[in-house]
Amino acid sequence: TAHYFNLSMESLSRNWCALPPIDGRFQCEKWDEMDIQLIDDSYNANPASFEQSLLSFCDISAGRRKIVV
Repeated sequence: TAHYFNLSMESLSRNWCALPPIDGRFQCEKWDEMDIQLIDDSYNANPASFEQSLLSFCDISAGRRKIVV
């Protein structure tokens, strides 16, 4: 779609990063004093998006204990 409308990936990336976060969409919060990284991805509940969320979560927290609620 971007190619069809002659949009550059760099411009799209910059604009995407400037958008405000959506509640429950892979929002990361770090609690350094307790060595905890909280990821809220509660927005999507379908099986495919949940699976992708778990895969991303495992990549981000490699080598650390994980809890999924």
